[in-house]
Amino acid sequence: MKTAAAYLRVSDERQDEFSPDSQLKLIRDYCARNDLSLPDELVFYDDGISAKSVKKRKQFNDMIALAKQKNPPFTVILVWKFSRFARNQEESIVYKSMLKKNGVDVVSISEPIQDNPFGGLIERIIEWMDEYYLIRLSDEVRRGMTERATRGLPNTHAPFGYKMKDGEYFPDEESGKWVRQIFDWYTNGITKRQISIRLRDLNVRNQNGNILDHRNIDYILNNPVYLGYVRWNPHNRTSSKRKFGDSTDIVVKSTHEPLISEETWNKTQELLRLDEKKYPYKAKTTAQKNNYMLRGIVKCSNCGATLVYSTAGGASLQCNFYAKGKCTVSHNIKIEYIDRLVIEQIKADIKSMQFTLKPDIKKQPTEVLSIDYEKLLNSERTKLERAKLAYQDGVDTLEEYKTTKQKIEARIKDIESEQQKALQKSSGISLDEYAQTLTELVEMLESPAVPPELKNEALRTSVEKVIFYRPEKRVKVFYQ
Repeated sequence: MKTAAAYLRVSDERQDEFSPDSQLKLIRDYCARNDLSLPDELVFYDDGISAKSVKKRKQFNDMIALAKQKNPPFTVILVWKFSRFARNQEESIVYKSMLKKNGVDVVSISEPIQDNPFGGLIERIIEWMDEYYLIRLSDEVRRGMTERATRGLPNTHAPFGYKMKDGEYFPDEESGKWVRQIFDWYTNGITKRQISIRLRDLNVRNQNGNILDHRNIDYILNNPVYLGYVRWNPHNRTSSKRKFGDSTDIVVKSTHEPLISEETWNKTQELLRLDEKKYPYKAKTTAQKNNYMLRGIVKCSNCGATLVYSTAGGASLQCNFYAKGKCTVSHNIKIEYIDRLVIEQIKADIKSMQFTLKPDIKKQPTEVLSIDYEKLLNSERTKLERAKLAYQDGVDTLEEYKTTKQKIEARIKDIESEQQKALQKSSGISLDEYAQTLTELVEMLESPAVPPELKNEALRTSVEKVIFYRPEKRVKVFYQ
C-alpha cells in the first residue's frame, strides 16, 4: 500500500470552497477507494492564506521539505482541487516538476487527469483558469477599496488611537490620549526612539499587545488619519505604509474626528523633513549593511533579536530591538571583535568535541529525539543559578555551593553528551567528521582572501545562530 500526504487550504474568499473537514473527508474516501494510506501526521493545512504565492504557507513549505528528502515518506500529494495547491501557474509547474523528479505526484481528487500529454494540457488549462480567477478577484477587490477611499471611507483596521464601528473610525479614549502625547513629545524635541522607550516604561501597548517601537512612532507621526483624513494606495499598499508621500497615494478628508490640530500636524511634518535631511533614508549603504561575516547570525542574549549593522562607534553590531527602543540592554560590539570571538569559540568547541546543536525536531525521527534535551539542560542551568543565589544569600556555605555546583555541572555534561549521541545517530555523521568540517570552515573564516559575504554563506551551512552575551563578552554557538 502506498503512502499519501494531503494538503488542505482555505483562503479568505471562501464562497466557493469546502471546509477543511469536508476536503479531508473526500480525500480519505479517495484513499480508501484507491488503496492509499494517509497518516494523520501527513495531513497539512493552511488556514485563511491565499494561494497567490507559497511564501506565507508554512504547512505547504513543511510538506515540500519532506517531499524533497532523499527517501520521502509519501509518493503522492492529494488535494481537493489543483487550486488548493497553487493558483500561480508558474509556481505550480516548478513545484510539480521538482516533486515528480523525486517520485512524488500531485493529484486532484475532483479533477481526474489522464496520464498522457493531453492530460498534461488539461491540467495546465485548469491552472491557468485558477490563476485568472485569482487575478480577477484581486482587481475587483482593489476597485472596491479604491472607491471607498475616494469617498473618505477607511479600508483597513482602526489604527492606534481609534476603534472601528460600522466601518468607520471613532477615537479610542485610552490609546487616543497617547497619540496626542506622542505628537506633543515629538514637537517638543523628544526623539522617536526616546518616545518609544518612554511608552515602553509606561507599559503602553498597541492593539496586538506589542511595544510601540521607533518605526511605529514614525508611522503615527506621518499618518494623516490623525488629522481626519484617510490614506490609500491602490497600487502598492506595502509601500504606502512606510514610504510616505507617494505620488499615487489617495489622501481624502474623512468624517472621523481628528486627534490633533492642523497646527500640530504642520509642525510635526516640518520637523520630520528636518530629521530626514539629518538622517537620510538608507544612509548606511546596502554594501555596508551586508558586507560582514556574521550578518543575520548573531542574536541578543536579552531579547533574542538579531544584531544588525550600526555605525555607532565605528563599524559595529547592535541589537535590532534596542535600536528601536524595545530591548533594554545594549549589545553594541565592534564587528572585528565579535568575528574573533565567534572563531575562537568554534575552535574551542572543536577542541572539546562539544557542539551545542539546535535541531529541527520535526525533521528528526521521533524515536531518536523523543527526549527534549534542551528542556533538561535549561532545567539544570536554572538549578545552577539558584544554587549560586543560595550561596550569595548565605543559605549555603561555600563548600555546600561547590559540591552542588560540581554535581549540576556533571549532570549538564552528561545530558550534552547524550544529546550529541542522539543527534549523531539521527544525522548519520560522526563527531570526528563534523569536527573536520568545522576545522575547514575556520580556515576559510580566517583567510583574508575570502570576502565577508562568502564567509557568511559558509557559516550558515554549519551554524544555526550565535548568542552574544554582552556583560560577559562571550558567545555561544548553536550548530546545524
